[in-house]
Amino acid sequence: MIKFDLYHPGDGWLHRLDPRAKMVLSLVAMLVSLLFLSIRIQIAVIALTVLLMLSSRVPLPKLLWLGKQLLPVTVVILLLQPFFSSGHGRVLWNLGPIKW
Repeated sequence: MIKFDLYHPGDGWLHRLDPRAKMVLSLVAMLVSLLFLSIRIQIAVIALTVLLMLSSRVPLPKLLWLGKQLLPVTVVILLLQPFFSSGHGRVLWNLGPIKW
């Protein structure tokens, strides 16, 4: 059985933050990642997220483990991106930002 528990008990500022504020921070990071396709902005969002978690005393090995678990998903996303990116050519199907 794969254990995918990311909770780390502690008393950092992130642990004491209101859950609604955490949800807003997560949604803002997600929206920035989805709206801006620049690789620099993507790296900045990831770096900021990691720095926020490290500043709240989440251990680095736990974050590295999470990165290792998400690596296959990231590779699949990178391989499928050309099919959904806004490239040149005729659009056959359009659903929001997804164009085929």
